[in-house]
Amino acid sequence: MELALAADANPRLRNLADDKLWENLTNKQKEKIEAVAVDMWPAFANAIKTNTPQAEIVHDRFHSERGFNC
Repeated sequence: MELALAADANPRLRNLADDKLWENLTNKQKEKIEAVAVDMWPAFANAIKTNTPQAEIVHDRFHSERGFNC
């Protein structure tokens, strides 16, 4: 199972979106997640590590290249 997270740019709204996402997934669903595609915002990585430690974190090419070009 793969999961992509997208949220509003407002950090407060991002936290709310993340919490609601994880609350709505059962433990069985969380265990099946193999990879999660997110931007490079640390809060996303922390949420993934907390809720699905087995999942690989994948950054899309756009966000990866933008991070190197700053």
